[in-house]
Amino acid sequence: MKQIKLFTLLLLTSIVQLSIAQTKLPVIRANSKTVDIQDGKNLNKGYWTISPEINPDIYMTSAKEVTFFTDISSISFKINPKVGEYNFIILLNGKDSAKTQIKYQPSRLGMLKKAAKYNYKDSRDVPTFTYQSKDNPNLVRIRQELKLDSIAGQGNEVSRILNLLHWVHNTIRHDGSSNNPTLKNALALIAVCKNEN
Repeated sequence: MKQIKLFTLLLLTSIVQLSIAQTKLPVIRANSKTVDIQDGKNLNKGYWTISPEINPDIYMTSAKEVTFFTDISSISFKINPKVGEYNFIILLNGKDSAKTQIKYQPSRLGMLKKAAKYNYKDSRDVPTFTYQSKDNPNLVRIRQELKLDSIAGQGNEVSRILNLLHWVHNTIRHDGSSNNPTLKNALALIAVCKNEN
């Protein structure tokens, strides 16, 4: 009877140790918060900011291989869509642990290819689109707080449009992993983009 209890105890201990070993995540080190990411064939320099306060900080990809390069280390994963998630830790300055996750997401083209065929019989009316007056209080506030007139510049209409377009592109980056702001307006959206890089 003692042998059965001893065997059971040893078996349970082994199972616990095995499960702990399986949950241990790979660790890479960094002294700088900025990370370069090789996403398939694309090398994105300075693309990622290490954020220990976000748990986990998720990087979405449709690539077959992803490598994170810190200033002193790197880690690579061959991405299997069936696995879906790859977790690791970035240890910042030897003390702050940033749990990071690479998550597979099909490419936009891949999603479109799986979509249903277009319904040519759909005859719903498209609502008429109208612009608000440039004197609308919300638009005046946005124009003043963001200094859009100086961003647009003094050129012709096309050059002002292009200046604003480039400003929006560089200010409001979208990687698919940030949450929408509570308030759904331009100022709140820009604040989230600046805060979360």
